[in-house]
Amino acid sequence: RSSADVRHRIWLGALLGIALLLIPLRMPQAAQVEVPYTLVITAAASAPVATAFRWDWVWEVGFAFVLARFASTLTGLWLLTQRARATEVLDVRVSDEIASPLTWGTLRPMILLPVGDAHPCALLHEREHIARRDWLWQSFAQLLCAVFWFHPLVWLAASRLRSEAEHAVDDAVLRSGAEAVGYAEQLLTVARQVSAVSPSAAVAMVRD
Repeated sequence: RSSADVRHRIWLGALLGIALLLIPLRMPQAAQVEVPYTLVITAAASAPVATAFRWDWVWEVGFAFVLARFASTLTGLWLLTQRARATEVLDVRVSDEIASPLTWGTLRPMILLPVGDAHPCALLHEREHIARRDWLWQSFAQLLCAVFWFHPLVWLAASRLRSEAEHAVDDAVLRSGAEAVGYAEQLLTVARQVSAVSPSAAVAMVRD
């Protein structure tokens, strides 16, 4: 029953808590027990030799795959931005390769708008994403998904983080004075025009 912004903060807090698991902790050393050298040699000689399955290799393959997919999408997004046409506004470009407004970047965030989308709410929507640093948090969630690719709850948290961010931005746009009916109609119009999946490395206004 909380606001979308509060729910977004809760999911972000959960992901930050998961990230803390990556901090190495110094474990107490186990007590040392002296064993006669001859006893160790005898036990090692009589023990059967078994090759343990390298589970770390499985994790490394999954980590590399998810990370490479994110890097590939990010590279494609950068190339898309380079092909987009510049506008009078420095951080806004127009592209005929997208159907939904989107934003990406942290130090120099960029807003990409579809051709013909001049509705002021679209620009306001994307600027609210920039103000909330949603691209940074969602990229952080993607990196966690790469590390914990085997855990479905991490993927769920990343998905909910993205969803609640969109709801929180919609609430902020309406609070700014945007007309609710007109804004809803714009969202429906964009949704009808979306025929391809938006780049996952970007924060899109509407996804297929």
